[in-house]
Amino acid sequence: MMAGMDEKDDVDDSVTLESMSGLSKLLAQLRGTNVEPILINIALRIRPFFEKDEDRVRSAAFMVFGNLSRFGDGESKADFLEQVHSSMVSLLLHLNDTSQQVVKSCKFALRLIGPLMGSANISGMFQKHLLEEAQLHYGEFINDLAKHIINDFPEKINFYIMGNISFFKSTRAEIRGNAAMFTGFLLGNLSQTELQSVSLEHVCGAIIMLLRDAVPAVRIKAAEALSLLHEL
Repeated sequence: MMAGMDEKDDVDDSVTLESMSGLSKLLAQLRGTNVEPILINIALRIRPFFEKDEDRVRSAAFMVFGNLSRFGDGESKADFLEQVHSSMVSLLLHLNDTSQQVVKSCKFALRLIGPLMGSANISGMFQKHLLEEAQLHYGEFINDLAKHIINDFPEKINFYIMGNISFFKSTRAEIRGNAAMFTGFLLGNLSQTELQSVSLEHVCGAIIMLLRDAVPAVRIKAAEALSLLHEL
C-alpha cells in the first residue's frame, strides 16, 4: 500500500487514492503488534500528502493519519506524539480548507488524536466542536485553542509559531490566511515572559510580507493578525 503512494506515473492520483484508502481499511482491522513497528514510518510517509493540490488526496491522507491514532498509545506513544505535534498545524489550518471533504477528514483525525495528547482541554474542544456536520466558527475556535496550547504545551509555543510561518508560502490562499490568523492568536495570547522565547522581529516581518500577498483575503487576514499584536 505504501509503495503505491510513490507511484511516479500516477498522473491522476488514482493509485495514490486507492493505496491510502486500502491502508485506512487495513488499519481498522490490524492489531497493534502488526502496526507499531512501522507506525512512525507510515506517519512520515503520508505527511507530504497533506498539502497536495487534489482535494481527495489531502482528505485521504488525513483519514490515514487519524486511523493511525488507534496504535498511538502503545510503546511508540512518545514518538507518535511528536508526529502529532509536527502535523497539528497542518491539521488545524485545513479545518478551514475550501474542500468540505478535507474539513471532515481533519475533524475525524483530530477527534481521534485528541485523547492521546495529554490535554483534557484540547481533547475536549476537539470532541465538542469538531463534529462532522457541525458548523465550525473557525476564528473563535483557533483563538480558544491557542490559549490551551500555550497553557498545556508551553515548550511547543515557538514550534507551533514557526510551523505556521512555514505555511505563509503555501500555494493555497486560504491556508496562507489561516496560518496568519493562527500566528496572530498565538502571539496575542502570550504573556510578556512567554514572548521572550519568540523571535518577534522574524515573525512580524513574515506577517508584514503577507500584507503584499496577491490575494485580498490573505492581506486582510495578515492585517487582522497584526492588529492582535498591538500590545507587544
